[in-house]
Amino acid sequence: MKKTLFFLLSLLALQTFSQKKDKSASFDEPAGDSYVLQLKNGNTFYMEITKKEGIKILLFDTLRKKIPVGKLDSKLIGDKIGYHISEGVFEIKGDVAIFLQVAEEKRTPILVRIIVDGKTGKIKFEEKISELERIKGGAGYAILVGGVDLPDFNVIKDPESDYYALIRYNTLAEETKDRIEVIHYNPDHKVINRANYLAPDNQFKYTRYLNAYVNKDNYVVVATYAFNTKKTGGEEARLYISQLSKGKSGFKQQEMPYKDFYKNVECAFEYNKTKQLIHMSFMTGAKAKGNAIIRDYHFQNINPGTLKADNIYEPDFSQVNEYYKETMVNKKDFKGILNKTAIDKSGNMILFFQEKTVVTSSGTGNSMMATTKTYYGDVAILTVSPAGKTIGSAVFPCNMLGSGGSFSMAMVATDNNTYILFNNSVDNMDRPEAKEAKAIKALGIMVPVKYTYNGSVVKKEYLFKQPKEKKGNPYCDFSVSHYNPLTKKYAVMYIDPEKDKVCLMYVTL
Repeated sequence: MKKTLFFLLSLLALQTFSQKKDKSASFDEPAGDSYVLQLKNGNTFYMEITKKEGIKILLFDTLRKKIPVGKLDSKLIGDKIGYHISEGVFEIKGDVAIFLQVAEEKRTPILVRIIVDGKTGKIKFEEKISELERIKGGAGYAILVGGVDLPDFNVIKDPESDYYALIRYNTLAEETKDRIEVIHYNPDHKVINRANYLAPDNQFKYTRYLNAYVNKDNYVVVATYAFNTKKTGGEEARLYISQLSKGKSGFKQQEMPYKDFYKNVECAFEYNKTKQLIHMSFMTGAKAKGNAIIRDYHFQNINPGTLKADNIYEPDFSQVNEYYKETMVNKKDFKGILNKTAIDKSGNMILFFQEKTVVTSSGTGNSMMATTKTYYGDVAILTVSPAGKTIGSAVFPCNMLGSGGSFSMAMVATDNNTYILFNNSVDNMDRPEAKEAKAIKALGIMVPVKYTYNGSVVKKEYLFKQPKEKKGNPYCDFSVSHYNPLTKKYAVMYIDPEKDKVCLMYVTL
């Protein structure tokens, strides 16, 4: 009873909050994919990619005024880029490095690197840096039926320097040794090391790339999942953490304590600068239970220099479940999926779990097409020490249709608190935290909000000011945002439906 009362008091009542508006010059609402990056020189880089019009660049100075740029004059891509995947937008040596995967003729995926001047927004240079095997007609069967991943590029930047790595994931290569290549770059975009990856003793037919971490010019750490299927030697698998070090042509490898075979696995890395550790979240056993999506989680800390791994640990959900069932009146324990992770100023890990349900309805009337909708529900946040002990947690109700960036949720960990930023409704903000949230299905009822988490306390408030109306208010696209820890400014796309204009709003966190 004391714990329940503690949680009830900890989830504070709604507070009116007025964030001073610091915003950029306005621009037209984007029709394509958008990206924003606050640069160290004080400028803000904004990019929009559309299939028909190519790449548009906006640059804002320290006073948030536009620096004229316009279309990106790319000779390699042109105005109509068609199929494309962004593999990363990073600041490197004061400029913006854009990595785009596009398709050349004959369905050959290539990776283009474009370097944009951080002061003018103009191209400094561009080049094709890699390509994958041509996707042949029979590849679809291997991908759809055989469980082979799509060929892909992954660009991973060192969180503490301008070194980065390219993982060339050529899943359709005939030889196992040619399927994963690690290429290490310095800040001048020169290759300083490269090697093909192969699991120890070459005992597995398939190897899946999962994640990577870059440490300056010292090394690149990769996580891989090597396995055999029933047709290739029996269902057997291993998880490896491997290191490609400076001057080495081969990988140092560490087998992790996972021997079960899983059809679907994921692995997330979160670098802990304070403790100089990699926090690994290894996700297995993805399955649907009713409409809910459930996964199994395994957490470990890894020393990236030595590859020594601590014991596996599990977060303690006992207080979350107690509040969830007794105060929020749910019959079952909280069952969310890991959505985001972050590190607080003390080196503790912040884990953000959210319930996910997938509802498929059969067609009716003139339409026989089935429709599938994904809803993201209640949220639990846990603080876990580097030793694996849960030292804080909280849970709050949420209910939104998962379609489009405006329905996304952002998590930002600063020196003071952890913030959850998303669009909610006025009705939900007025409701007690113990009540079930009403579903957010339409843009018209959205308003930007901020939930502040500190230990086991959650405080909710409007991000800017309490709206006068319940509908038609400006809202944010939190998928187009960037936090600058140097200025403590969070830049996010701000959309005003009445004026049909958008801008970048800068919030101090």
